Amino acid sequence: PVGKGLVQIWNNATWEGRPARRILAQGETTGLISLFYRVNDTMESFCDPQSSQTYFFRVNFEEGKYRRKQEFRFDQDAGRIVGAHGSQLKMTPPAYDPLAAIWYIRGADLAEGMVLGGNISDGRQVYRMEAVVAKKEMKNVLGRKILCWVVEPRMDPVKFDGILNNEKFKKLTAWMTADAQRIIVMAKGDLFFGSLAAKLQKREVKS
Repeated sequence: PVGKGLVQIWNNATWEGRPARRILAQGETTGLISLFYRVNDTMESFCDPQSSQTYFFRVNFEEGKYRRKQEFRFDQDAGRIVGAHGSQLKMTPPAYDPLAAIWYIRGADLAEGMVLGGNISDGRQVYRMEAVVAKKEMKNVLGRKILCWVVEPRMDPVKFDGILNNEKFKKLTAWMTADAQRIIVMAKGDLFFGSLAAKLQKREVKS
């Protein structure tokens, strides 16, 4: 493996007095590749626990020489995204940050052939994403065969950040368990020069 990642979820968090889901995702390169191209990325989302609409989104990206550290408030009622330094971006609600969008898909009543759509923003631009529920298939997860939904996100090319820039991908695919938990067990991006895959290695549930 060339890197590792950690995703933490708090389903009973709060944001400015409102019930919220907090999602914290961290990823970094490991081994020799980190000597040539170091990645240390963090994304944090506070979203509505029912609809997954974003309240707040924060990024801290370090990819090679690239740096970005910003935070944004999603004002769903006013239809705008406000940056910490006063920048404003118009959006049409409901809108999601990239992490909250995953939970929006997970929470849907999936069926083969279904197409889920939404407005997604990283705080600097708003773009339209569709996720196609392609089929079910068996996947080997932590030594067990588990039935999974195969979901294919599709977006118009956008200038997204660093390794997340979808102009680099020909196709994105995610596998999530077909049970009520909808755990994402694998994600794969087919690149123009190969592929990049992430697999679930460990899962912990804490009370």
